Amino acid sequence: MNWEQAYQMIILHIKKDLKINGEISTFRVILETPPYKCVGYNNSEGFRVKIGDSKNSYIEIPISMLKTLYENALENRNTYNNSVFKKFYEKQLIAHSCHVHVVGQIFVNAKLAVKNGSRDFKLL
Repeated sequence: MNWEQAYQMIILHIKKDLKINGEISTFRVILETPPYKCVGYNNSEGFRVKIGDSKNSYIEIPISMLKTLYENALENRNTYNNSVFKKFYEKQLIAHSCHVHVVGQIFVNAKLAVKNGSRDFKLL
């Protein structure tokens, strides 16, 4: 599947209030969807995702980040993981390591990937 098709799946399936918890995560909920402007990313459209029990505990995931990670996962034998994320977004990884799994869960909930082991997401 190319990025344009993947983007349509994300927009179709990732809705406000969707819980995107993994096996060991809690509190992860989509708070905002496009056209939400990700302040930390020059107001690029994207998602605001709750990551903790505080209402001020959230991360932003711009569409441009999802595109970069999806396309590079395709080149990484259809596998999205920490190494794909770190290659492009090391600063975000250091700030909140949960970025990796939030993006993975967005891919899973958009029906673009399945969890493959404890750390990898296999694109479909």
